Order: sequence, then C-alpha cells, then structure tokens
Amino acid sequence: MNYPKTTLIFFGSTTNSRYGLYRSLIAFVILAALIASAKDTKLGETLLSHKVTTFLLLVVIVSGLTVQVPASTYDAVKYGASVSGALSFVAAATLRLAGVRATIMQSALGIFLATAIGGAISAVVYMLSKRLKWYPTERA
Repeated sequence: MNYPKTTLIFFGSTTNSRYGLYRSLIAFVILAALIASAKDTKLGETLLSHKVTTFLLLVVIVSGLTVQVPASTYDAVKYGASVSGALSFVAAATLRLAGVRATIMQSALGIFLATAIGGAISAVVYMLSKRLKWYPTERA
C-alpha cells in the first residue's frame, strides 16, 4: 500500500528558517485576529486577560501548524486539522481534569471547531506560502 508521506522542516538553513518564520507569522496573525474578534465572549476575555500565556500558546500552536511542508492544500488541511484536533483534545481534557465546568457536548463542540479552524488556517498558510514561494529551497 502506498501511504502518504510528509516532510517536516525545522531549521535546516537560514533561508528555510526565514520562510518558516514567515509561515508562522501568517498563522499567528490569523489566530490573533480570531481571538481579538472574540473579545466579547468569555473565552476571548479570558485569553485577552492572560496575554503572556495566550502568546505562548499561540507560538506553540503556530509552530505545530507550520512546521510541515505539505504537497497539496488537502495535505495541509489534514495536517492542520490533526494538529489542532490533538491540541484541543488535550486542552479539553486538561480543563475537565482541572474542574472547569463544561459539558461533554461543549467540549466536543470546542474540539470540532478547533479542528476545523486549524485545518482552514493550515490551508490558508499553504496557499499563501506556495504563492510567495516560502517553502524550502534546499534540504538540510
């Protein structure tokens, strides 16, 4: 059976590191805009009131989303959704273990939305980065 393969690029070269930073900035700006647009919600208020923690979480999320070099938009969506789904599942489980009152349905909806948003962001990053030629030029 022919299984799909993916390439992960961490640093490799100065050029590839710069392109990775650019891809990360695209995802960071999109996520920051989503948080800012949700400022009137309880989640938005919480995230905006803990700026350092939110910034660090965004760095982790965008690092996970942008380290992959997908072969297509479909691959980007699959990878982004997988990363976001896994991270949101861990976050939902941690919140439940910490005693945060959320129903299973609320947790499931949050995981679903985060998975969809992660896939969409990954697709946008891929399409913009491909157009701007921000993918690796050489192998490390």
